Amino acid sequence: MFKIEQSAVREGMSAKSMIMEAYRALGANLVNQIGKEKSGIVVFAAPDEKTNSVSVVQNLAFVMMEMGRKVLVIDAELRNKALTRESNKETAEGFAEWLLGETSLQGATQKDAMRHFEIMPAGKKPIPAGMLARKEIENAVQSLKDVYDCVLVLTSAMDETADALMLGQVVDGAVIVLTAGKSRKQVAELAKEKLEVAGVKVFGAILSEYDVKTSTKLDGYYYMYKGRGKSADIR
Repeated sequence: MFKIEQSAVREGMSAKSMIMEAYRALGANLVNQIGKEKSGIVVFAAPDEKTNSVSVVQNLAFVMMEMGRKVLVIDAELRNKALTRESNKETAEGFAEWLLGETSLQGATQKDAMRHFEIMPAGKKPIPAGMLARKEIENAVQSLKDVYDCVLVLTSAMDETADALMLGQVVDGAVIVLTAGKSRKQVAELAKEKLEVAGVKVFGAILSEYDVKTSTKLDGYYYMYKGRGKSADIR
């Protein structure tokens, strides 16, 4: 079980912090589930707009890079483009243009200025409805394994679009991202059910902003389970 401590997040990342240890454990768990000798692509899906997955994915990308992995973070959150805006890449070509064949992989990716892993911003153009479900998208996404060891994909909230479900079908699996005090167990269970019905393997869930002093399993806001050879349980 992995809980991302709220206090550690506020203090900032350091080599000895609880937050770093939690992310290292999470990174090692994902690598083990995907396969240590294999490249992996994972979608990070938030059940609703209450959860911001950006910092979770950024921190996970950083520790996986520390593990010697070549990492790419894709902003496939095509509505809010939170990672793109935070990185000041609103005018850059990215995921949309790459999928549409209007730019190369090199043209669509850039180094993160602070953490040094590579990012693919959302891009400037809209993607036609249903495009993420096309077979050529699977081929394009899977081709990233020839270049990167780990590809972490941010998607729009599951109550807004079906993007997480469509992308989840063409990658290795999904991780559900939840926020302590905001994401309810019932919402987490529904997200897991939707992913599984769509044929997406659920690697587990992450509880961010967890405060050990105020959060308990009994308040209806509990979450974070990893899978062991099967989809994870939300308890």
